[in-house]
Amino acid sequence: MDRTTSRQLCQTHSSVSSQPWTSSLAGSDLPFPAKWRDPLLQRKQVDLWQPSSISCVSEGTVTDVHIPQNASRTLLAFLQEARIQYKVLIEDLQKAVENEKSSQTQRNRRSLSEYNYEVYHSLEDIQNWMHHLNQTQPGLVRVFSIGRSYEGRPLFILQLGRKSRAYKRAVWIDCGIHAREWIGPAFCQWFARDVSETLC
Repeated sequence: MDRTTSRQLCQTHSSVSSQPWTSSLAGSDLPFPAKWRDPLLQRKQVDLWQPSSISCVSEGTVTDVHIPQNASRTLLAFLQEARIQYKVLIEDLQKAVENEKSSQTQRNRRSLSEYNYEVYHSLEDIQNWMHHLNQTQPGLVRVFSIGRSYEGRPLFILQLGRKSRAYKRAVWIDCGIHAREWIGPAFCQWFARDVSETLC
């Protein structure tokens, strides 16, 4: 391989009808190839995971994409033509997802004191955590719904503070507004835990 970077490819299986591929591409001295990018992106066959926009893909950036198996030949042809080495990263994404769901089920059974603030949690885990925090500290933590999402799911708010005054200054922190914003909810759970422990 005469390129200074390596690019990695991963075949995965998902619960959707297509069998997607995930590719982790490190930047190289070649521009992002339009002959590969344009047809796939225009047909919406590539799901760009990182960075969030194709305009951010450039030399030296790490790029993660999700590609249906029926589009994988185009990518493989490009990688082979460019003499870019690749290797499988994840054999079976569906299995990985199922393993994660199993771990989440086990985490759901744990108490608040055993809640792991250093991992990303599912929406169900987070909502259970919010309600449990409210139950254990009702004078300090309040949970209420402000409506429903487009999909009909309740949108919960966590309010922290003593109920001593009817009107007081407040700070609003919005967490998880974007589907792939994993760090937002994780940060807010950490923050809410620290605030509730400090105010107790």
